[in-house]
This record gives sequence, C-alpha cells and structure tokens, in this order.
Amino acid sequence: MSGKSVGRFSQIFRDIRQTMSRRQHERSAAKVQVGSDEYGNKYFQQEGDSSKSIKKRRWVEAPDPDPMLLPRVPIEWDSWLRKRRDEPPSTEEIARAAERLNRGKAMSAQDMSSDAIKDRVPTDAKAPFPTYDDLKNRPIKNKPD
Repeated sequence: MSGKSVGRFSQIFRDIRQTMSRRQHERSAAKVQVGSDEYGNKYFQQEGDSSKSIKKRRWVEAPDPDPMLLPRVPIEWDSWLRKRRDEPPSTEEIARAAERLNRGKAMSAQDMSSDAIKDRVPTDAKAPFPTYDDLKNRPIKNKPD
C-alpha cells in the first residue's frame, strides 16, 4: 500500500467514527421541551458537545405526524429555531404577538365593511391619461448650425 491510500483510509475511518460519535450523542443527550404554541407544535432543544464538535440542536415536532405537511410556526418560534435569538419566546411576548394579529384582523374586517367598499374607486375603471397645461407642444426653435 502506498502512503496516499493509507491516508485516504484513515480519513474515511475518522469520518465514520465522527459520524457514529454524533449519532451516539443524539441518542444519549437529553432532549428538553422548551415550549409549545397555539397550533400544538412542541419545541425541543438538545445541548451540544464542544469537545466532539457537536452543535446545539433545535427542532419542532408537529401534532400531525404526516411528514409531507410542514407545521405552521409563529415568527417568534421560527426566529428561535433558526438561532436568531438565544432564548425561546416568553408567554408575554407570544400574547403581545397574538394581540397584534387580532388587532390587524379587526382593522382588515373594518376596511372590508360595506361603507368602506362603497367609497372605493372600482378597480376595473380606467383613469384618463393625465394632461398638463404647462407641457403642451411648443414649437422647436431652430438651432444655429
């Protein structure tokens, strides 16, 4: 065997050992449920191990076990899952977000009321092309050659 093939073999062996170590860590490390949302999703975290170069994991488990359906995830939890924030959202923060959402829905319903719709210009009506008095055709002055 040449030196190159031994190097490749040892690299493959090292990669397999590292993969097995990570999988063993995933099985042995405790997963901690950090919260849930109004859709029934449960959010979990698993601590990493810096000595084995294993990162902290975060994931969501939907109440519907169908793997073809993606769970609906509120923006607060999405930012936590994507590690844009360190701490999971608090119950007060979730309540404020729900209040903002309900306020927006109420404003939208108010805009769609019959009085508001009557005041709107129909979208199928064509507006005339704008004309401006100060931009009327003017004679072009001859330029000196």
